[in-house]
Amino acid sequence: MILQYKTLDNKIEKISFGEITNIVGQNIKGTNYFMDYFIKYFTGYRYNLYEEEKYNYEVEILIDGEEVGRRYIEVYEISKESIENMLSFTKGNILYNYLMMLFEDVSIKENIDKVSEQIELMNIKLHDRVENSLKDSIHIDSNEITESIILKNFIKGYVEKGNIPINHITNEEKILLVLKIIEQLNKKNNNLKCIAIKDIDKLISIEDFEVINNEIIRLSESNNLTFITSSSTEGYISGNTKHFKYINIFGDLNITMPEIHELTEYVNRSYPTNKCFNEEEVCKIIKKIAPLLLSEKIDFKMNESYIVLKLINSCYGVYKKESKTNLTSCEIEFLKDY
Repeated sequence: MILQYKTLDNKIEKISFGEITNIVGQNIKGTNYFMDYFIKYFTGYRYNLYEEEKYNYEVEILIDGEEVGRRYIEVYEISKESIENMLSFTKGNILYNYLMMLFEDVSIKENIDKVSEQIELMNIKLHDRVENSLKDSIHIDSNEITESIILKNFIKGYVEKGNIPINHITNEEKILLVLKIIEQLNKKNNNLKCIAIKDIDKLISIEDFEVINNEIIRLSESNNLTFITSSSTEGYISGNTKHFKYINIFGDLNITMPEIHELTEYVNRSYPTNKCFNEEEVCKIIKKIAPLLLSEKIDFKMNESYIVLKLINSCYGVYKKESKTNLTSCEIEFLKDY
């Protein structure tokens, strides 16, 4: 799918959008702008007058040429700023919704009826004492006890007592917990959902990312769960070869990766020696260097990955000087400026 949005200077930008979408590159201002635009649009954010003026009063997103409403996708934002709030016990948060959902089929009505009888007896005793003392008819209302009140108080106490140790777990564990909760909530309805992980490289290490990525791939196999992640650091590319065409590069230019077989053919055809790469190898290289593509701000390192980086950059007229290494003379010659 092609997702279209508007920039601050009223230009139309497009990205490739699918089961696992990546927004990466050295143009951090551009990646942050898109992620904020996407998240605010689909989470029902209320734009103030200044923001409306910024967008020329036309905040919209088109998918495959057709405008979609703000409820088209349910978006869950995971970021350094939001993850703590997501796991706090506040009405409307996913932890609150999840725990309340767990008790939907738990019947405590019989118990509540018994408690209500006892409260009514206490109420009568108190009423009689006041009436006898003041010689006047005073009605004392007892508080109604409902399943909702009991469950809310139980859950609140359960969380506050540390049974869910949110303050003592790593960001990797928090993200996995959030993903597990969303997976369970997803069983309740079939609405299209998107989990937007903003600046994932600021949340977890590259080692932890591999664990998160495996979970993202597993969950994306559900018909109505999609992901979009942003990063400006090498290596943080979600998905696998199947999702390669949903990698969007925000550099000095903005581009979308082609199909993996097309890029593999191009690399093998253009590589300066007779080395031959398969699709998995090219995907692995691109996942490493994608955030650095189409930017003159980075320095080339002397290895195969950076030869592929230069091959792609050269298509768009982006060049950079290189440093030293032990590559073959032919490879070094290729990496020199034209």
